[in-house]
Amino acid sequence: MAPYDPVLLQEIGVLYYHTGNYILAEKFFRLSLNRSPLENGDQCSTEWEVILFNLGQTYRKLGAYEQALTFYSRALRLKPDTPSTMSSKAHVHLLLEEYDKAISLCESVLNHNSNDQFTCLMLNYALEELQHQPVPFNAPAISDYGDCVEKSATSINMSADMSIDLLDHSGTNTL
Repeated sequence: MAPYDPVLLQEIGVLYYHTGNYILAEKFFRLSLNRSPLENGDQCSTEWEVILFNLGQTYRKLGAYEQALTFYSRALRLKPDTPSTMSSKAHVHLLLEEYDKAISLCESVLNHNSNDQFTCLMLNYALEELQHQPVPFNAPAISDYGDCVEKSATSINMSADMSIDLLDHSGTNTL
């Protein structure tokens, strides 16, 4: 494998991410992105979406939420309706206290997988937070969300450390 192979650089970024060195992870993900078909204007397959997703995860960990949203949005343009990316983007909207956007994304994720516990937690949290804000005219009733909403949501503490894991190049979660 060549030392500047985008797949290799991406995997090195994953290693740094898992050791908590998000600065070096970001560096290697950026190098991977710069050498991928995504940045070279070449026609590319959806397999490159993982670089964009991992950059989003890294920027979330670094507290650069707007950059995280940018990369999640780019990943979703390349591979629309990906539940893990939508859930991660919802998480950042929660961190930014953009509850309406988070709720919309959580609904989309739960349409794909109604048993997604992390997304249910985020939805619960967003709905609880909305209860403490002035209610817009067209706000959904909490009862509209069925089994996903539980009364214990007030004890949930959303943080930048909660999330879906990084993806490896094959698109599967790494643990």
